[in-house]
Amino acid sequence: MKILNKKVFLILFLCILTPIISEPLSKDFIEKKLEELKQLNPAQRKEKTELLDYETTASILSYIRYKYIKNDPEMEIIFSLYDHLANLNAIKLSQKRLNRLLFVIIFTLILFSSYLTYILINQNKIIKELKEYSHNQEENQSFEVFKG
Repeated sequence: MKILNKKVFLILFLCILTPIISEPLSKDFIEKKLEELKQLNPAQRKEKTELLDYETTASILSYIRYKYIKNDPEMEIIFSLYDHLANLNAIKLSQKRLNRLLFVIIFTLILFSSYLTYILINQNKIIKELKEYSHNQEENQSFEVFKG
């Protein structure tokens, strides 16, 4: 009974905690992160940005986009080009993965076909040997019929 109560309490706790965790990032938090990144030198900034999770990175990028496009509408071209390059890079990487997967599938198909061919040839050879053996046995044996 105590284990059941603990499980129910844990499930309720997770249900209450989930909306808290999934809340969007605040503007203050994003500005604070952005200021931290601005104060670092380029090498440290790169290390720090690689440690950020997806949601934080997307929020910071969205905030920067909103801030700079609001001040200078021509900046939208730069962000559009950046998005386009990121999409092209993602397509290129996925194409490489698909080509490798295709190679693995073809290689597996070749191996399976060769194994199947080997089995069929070997089976055919064994059947011929069995037929010859049974034919030789029939010729060497004389049948006696028992008339009890």
